[in-house]
Amino acid sequence: PFSLYSAFPLDVEMLYALALGLGGAAVAKLINLQFGVLLLWTLACLGRRASPRAALLALLLVLADPLFRWELGVAYTDLAGAFYALCATVAFADALAAPDRRALLRLAIFGGACVAIRLPALLVPAALTAVLILETRRRGARALARDSAIVAAGCLVALLPWLVRNAVFTGNPLAPALQSASAPYFESVVVHQMLGGSRSIGVGHG
Repeated sequence: PFSLYSAFPLDVEMLYALALGLGGAAVAKLINLQFGVLLLWTLACLGRRASPRAALLALLLVLADPLFRWELGVAYTDLAGAFYALCATVAFADALAAPDRRALLRLAIFGGACVAIRLPALLVPAALTAVLILETRRRGARALARDSAIVAAGCLVALLPWLVRNAVFTGNPLAPALQSASAPYFESVVVHQMLGGSRSIGVGHG
């Protein structure tokens, strides 16, 4: 409970926890593989809106990425996050093509799913909503405010269980942010060490 990462949203990790209880690591990897397959299928569907060649090219470009192919065989959260981000993008494209409350609701749901996997993924619904507002600004301030509120509500609903968990365990729903300087739940030294370790992982870091 004192790990910095225990304060983050853990939607996909909960699926993996269930998988580990039912059948072990192989089941968790299978769930991740399914997210990868769904991502490729959604990408192909989106590409076909332009042309069959565009769909094929999109699939080949993604499959050419060695990191993507590696992640198909492990239990991680990137493919799930990418799948929901792509679904949010499809919903954004539908809402942009023609004002549709259902498309906006899909954007809110899938954008919220992104945030409940990784907090930095808040940029996905935020950026898509910002572009949607700029492209449809002629609809009036009230309609734009309503659309923004719908997407924000979707993100909040997805995050709410994790905010409540943080409030119960740490006294701060936004932990590890905005901690009390006098009595922090997560020690600042531990936070800096964990963040430093995370930043050291990745391409070009050994």
